[in-house]
Amino acid sequence: MVRFQCEFHLFLTSSTGRSDFDRIFPLHNSADLASLPHDTRLRRVVVDYLQTGGDLRSGGSLLLAKDLDRENQVYQS
Repeated sequence: MVRFQCEFHLFLTSSTGRSDFDRIFPLHNSADLASLPHDTRLRRVVVDYLQTGGDLRSGGSLLLAKDLDRENQVYQS
């Protein structure tokens, strides 16, 4: 799976990060980071990141047909 993901070009999208926050912490307010649940590793890492001044961003990926080697695709091996 990781080898397949290496085929993609990553890019930033216009985002406030709110949708990512809402997916990770549904029904919670981002104003009080100390009250957010720490019940999963993902939540703990995100809270720690936000508490040190980090901000959430969204991105996308693009796989270009011209970049694929049709006879030797990494993800088919």
